[in-house]
Amino acid sequence: MNYQLISGHFSTNEALELLTKLYYVKIKFYENKLKNVTRQEDIKNCETRIKELQKQLFEIKLNLDSENQKISMNGFIQF
Repeated sequence: MNYQLISGHFSTNEALELLTKLYYVKIKFYENKLKNVTRQEDIKNCETRIKELQKQLFEIKLNLDSENQKISMNGFIQF
């Protein structure tokens, strides 16, 4: 089953706002998960994922730096 989460063309500012909020939610998810895990492996996995997400968001911000650019975004949830 597929659910379309994002679909359309967005201004640079809109795309950046939407992606930033999505990334912050996912980072917060892993931060909350860290509070409930005790195994070192799980802690390391959460910390690694948080760093990856932060890096990706930084790269997105660099790539969306040009103004007046329309961004096409499509995001699906599949299960």
